[in-house]
Amino acid sequence: MKNTVMKYETEELDEFIVSDYFSKSIDVWSIFSEIESYLSIYKMDNGDKLERVSYELYGTTDYWDVLLLINDRTPLFDMPYDFETLSETALANVNYYKNFIYDNAPLNQSRVDEFYTELMSEVQNENEFFRYIYVVKQSKINDFVSLLKDKGYI
Repeated sequence: MKNTVMKYETEELDEFIVSDYFSKSIDVWSIFSEIESYLSIYKMDNGDKLERVSYELYGTTDYWDVLLLINDRTPLFDMPYDFETLSETALANVNYYKNFIYDNAPLNQSRVDEFYTELMSEVQNENEFFRYIYVVKQSKINDFVSLLKDKGYI
C-alpha cells in the first residue's frame, strides 16, 4: 500500500528513515468549490478500513490517503467500530471515573449504570457520525488526483 497524495519529506535518523509529517500541508477544503462535484457519500461498515473502501471503489488500496484527506480523519480513532468495542470504551471510562475520580466519594451502582448508559449513547452517536464519509466518485478519481497535482499538493 502506498500513499497517492500524502508524500512527505523523509529524514534519516541513525538506522531509521522517518517521515516528516509536518513537511506537507494539504487543505483540500480550501478548494471545496472545485472538488464538490467529484464527491459522493459512502456508508462504512463497523470495523471498516479506508484501505478496504479504496479497494472496493478504485480497485487499489493506494487511494486510502485521498479518503483520509478529504474526510479529515485519523485512520485509527475516527472510524466506525462494532458494539463490543464501543461498550468496552464506555466501560473503561466508567471504571476510570468510578475508581479514580470518585475514589473518595464512591458512586452507587445505579449512578454507575446511568453513567454507562450516557457514555454508550455518546459513543454510539459519534460512531454513527464516523460511519459516513466523502469519497471521490470512481469516474473522477484520476481527475481529482490531477487537480491536486495542478494545485501543487502532490
